[in-house]
Amino acid sequence: MQRSAGCFCRKKTFEPCRGCYTCVETKGGCVIQDDMHILYQKIIAADALVFATPIYWWSITAQLKTFVDRFCPLSSEDLKGKKFVLLMTYGAALPNSGPEMVENMFKEIINNFEMDFVQVYSTCTEEYLPVAENKDAQDTVYDLGKNLFVR
Repeated sequence: MQRSAGCFCRKKTFEPCRGCYTCVETKGGCVIQDDMHILYQKIIAADALVFATPIYWWSITAQLKTFVDRFCPLSSEDLKGKKFVLLMTYGAALPNSGPEMVENMFKEIINNFEMDFVQVYSTCTEEYLPVAENKDAQDTVYDLGKNLFVR
């Protein structure tokens, strides 16, 4: 099992996808030379992808969207069977369609790549506690990670 310390989008330098589809037409890599070339190899080598994001305006952060948009050079052969977990925080108490909209978006993406959408976890930081102070949320997510590959 490949273990990684993770990737924080805000700590990487990558440009938005240009939509040129050179990667698809040539079945080669992306023409943009930035940190994504390192990340593609890590994504392909990983057994699971865990995305964590706050919900901003009913969607994911701009940084995560830019990252996901750059998945274009990847194929289902690269990602098929990998586990996927989605973690979200949101400020407005339920009913709030943001978490559902983000979950549905990722289900479409993950189905396209034939990945295994293992679990989604979200917590409200307005009505309850900030995640840094929410022991129940921390314990739940810790257990999720610990049990991700337990059969």
